Amino acid sequence: MTRFHFFITPLRPLRPFLNMSAIEIYDVENLRQLNRRQIQHLAKKNGVKANGKTEILILQLIAKFPDGVPIETATNDTPATRKRTITKMKAEETKPQQRVSKRRKMGNAPTEQDETQPSAIEQPPRVLPGAVEQLPSAVEQLLAAENLPRAIEQRQGVIEQWPRAVERLPSPSEQRASLGTPVATQIEIGHREEDAPQSQRGTGVGPKDVRLVKRELTKLVNGAAEIRVELAETRMLIEYMKTEVMQRAADQLALVGWINFATEARVLRQFKRNRKLWDGTPFMQPGPKQAWKGFLDELEKEKLVESLNSAAQYEAKRRRRRSRSNSEERKEFSVDTGEKI
Repeated sequence: MTRFHFFITPLRPLRPFLNMSAIEIYDVENLRQLNRRQIQHLAKKNGVKANGKTEILILQLIAKFPDGVPIETATNDTPATRKRTITKMKAEETKPQQRVSKRRKMGNAPTEQDETQPSAIEQPPRVLPGAVEQLPSAVEQLLAAENLPRAIEQRQGVIEQWPRAVERLPSPSEQRASLGTPVATQIEIGHREEDAPQSQRGTGVGPKDVRLVKRELTKLVNGAAEIRVELAETRMLIEYMKTEVMQRAADQLALVGWINFATEARVLRQFKRNRKLWDGTPFMQPGPKQAWKGFLDELEKEKLVESLNSAAQYEAKRRRRRSRSNSEERKEFSVDTGEKI
């Protein structure tokens, strides 16, 4: 008799065979919250050209999917998500090693002691209770100990230069440059520089500095003289322009006045006498023509009356002025007798 043996095997994990991604439906508002890159990805995935504007792409997707655009969103348990997480963890583990390798290439390689043990932080020295009173004396001793070897070295350097200074005498050009000052040997100069304090060294004024100052002062004086000459010439030019322009303006005004007078007297007066040339009556209808002529006649009468009145007034004024002059002549005294004439 044949026996059948049934072996029960454990169930295999079904995650690789199940679709663990969730599908979401995006409407217009949700699509507008996405960036352009995501919308272009959706358009390419659903067969829509992705080279247009974002709003146009959204409208095309909604037109293709009226109920909403389906978007697959993978959960955290999918193989793709796990793969991305593992890749990210590996990248984070390798970043510090890359930074350390770059530092080693740029600088010197650290020793094994530096890699294994961190550098110890130096602790500041402890201040004793009696050290504060002894601080000035300690500082003075320290400064004296620092300055003493330096002073000894300077003295030895000057002493070593003595034989060379004795052998070398100043040249004639150096004597001429000194401008009559006594020539000092290098030994005396060395002694003077050694004995003089450091704050007074290099503060002397030589003939070259005096020449530079004189040259600058001469430039300033010459420049001021040139500026004064220019100012005087400009003032004279302004005065000449004032007088010349005023005279020319007066001549032009007088010429214009005489031209107006001659035009009024020789040309316009003839046209004013001939009323038909300026009143416009030859071009009017009979009714308005008579009214306009009547108005002009009245105007001429008024002007004539005004002119007569002004002439009478002028004549009266002239008579009064003549009578006043005659009376003043009678009241004059005689020069010889002192009596009235």
